[in-house]
Amino acid sequence: MGSVLIENIASDSFYMIFSFIHKTLNITIDIKEKYDGGIVCLTQNQFDRLLVTDNDCNWIENWEKLQDLGKFISREFSGLESLLKISAFENFLPFLDELENYDISNFELIDWFSEFGFKEQGICYEIVGGLKVLPFNGISSTARLRRYHTPSLKMIWNGE
Repeated sequence: MGSVLIENIASDSFYMIFSFIHKTLNITIDIKEKYDGGIVCLTQNQFDRLLVTDNDCNWIENWEKLQDLGKFISREFSGLESLLKISAFENFLPFLDELENYDISNFELIDWFSEFGFKEQGICYEIVGGLKVLPFNGISSTARLRRYHTPSLKMIWNGE
């Protein structure tokens, strides 16, 4: 198994975006979470494409093998203005301030939205500001991520 370390050029530029849709109202809410880095396994195809796209990871939409995320930084919601028009969601909105300000797990977030009739549409990832590919020599990923002055993302080629 080969591997590479991807170092973010821009600070805190790793995003995980959840999309939820209400089962009956057809309202979509997106939640964009910002992290300082993460660890993802890549297929051979993804690894090859990374090498020929000037290290641009925005095209990787399906990172099923996400192993770890770095430090949580912030969370923002979009699509909430549609809920403001529906009286049934008056009690829903005050809780969003809590969700926005606290580092709750993603599974709790998914459970919370499903209690209000939303289902998960999908998760995608985004890295903005460019990347620098560095060799990775097998040092523990967590220790390696913490030693860099800028956020890092280790992508492991899993040989598939």
